[in-house]
Amino acid sequence: MSAPVVIAVVLAVLLLIASVLLVLELLRKPADRSRVAAPPVVTGPAATDEVDRALRVLVTACDRAGRDFPDVYAVEVAADRVVLRLTTFEPEAPEPWVSRGDGTEWTLGRAGRQTGAQVAAESHPYPLVVSLGLREDRRVLVNLARAAGPVSLTGQPESVGPVVRQMLTELLTGPVGRDAEVVLTGRTATELAGQLAGARPGRLRTAPTLAEARHSGLEQPAGRAAATSVFQQLDDGRAAAEPDQPRRLVVIDAEQFRAESAGRPATGGAVLVLGEVDHAAWRFEVRPDGSVDTGALGLTVHTVRLG
Repeated sequence: MSAPVVIAVVLAVLLLIASVLLVLELLRKPADRSRVAAPPVVTGPAATDEVDRALRVLVTACDRAGRDFPDVYAVEVAADRVVLRLTTFEPEAPEPWVSRGDGTEWTLGRAGRQTGAQVAAESHPYPLVVSLGLREDRRVLVNLARAAGPVSLTGQPESVGPVVRQMLTELLTGPVGRDAEVVLTGRTATELAGQLAGARPGRLRTAPTLAEARHSGLEQPAGRAAATSVFQQLDDGRAAAEPDQPRRLVVIDAEQFRAESAGRPATGGAVLVLGEVDHAAWRFEVRPDGSVDTGALGLTVHTVRLG
């Protein structure tokens, strides 16, 4: 083999090795990559304002079209659009919303958010929509009210703690959760109550037991769910997102939930369990690198760090 050929082969091998190492490095640090890619309009407080505006545009659009509100389990907000992810096939979206693909995704561009008519600010259809983290250039939010049972948030305590505080603070102080009610139960009340400054009056409560947390405070809409369901099936589709209808989120640690639930499905609002439990409808695992495994929802979250 001639010298030029040998040199060419060596260079090709070195280039291949360098390419493999680069790919491995990018895969090893997905959180860092997503933080760089996401603009301030996505990572900052303006993002929840955009989601709130988009959802209020949705209410008016559905009212004008005389149709039920869509069953939303997740929302993604980018610099130029808001995307709703639906539990059912809805190929016909009311203007200015646009249905994409098979009808499980509705999109509203920035122009539609700015020009679409809106309901009054005090009315909102999805108060338990809350940020989970970032996916590259977009913010990912989940609608905790749509889980068919408890939502399990797992991971190391030093990873889970900031996520819980971030979610609850957003629900209790941000525009999207203006009708949300949070009930800290048992030990979580002691650990979290003093860390949630700025909560709306009357929207943050504590309860000693799961039963009291579920059945006190604001009245909740009735729902039914099969034991193996991912999404709660409501008897009345429109009541699933009726404006002015408060939604309760019960927060409880896994040990107390296991002791008091006796395997019964959650009723009387959404339940966020801090730790691993059997038969959770949704499982979110916060990994050490800050990414989140969303399990059955199949959502990609590269990092829980929004700022």
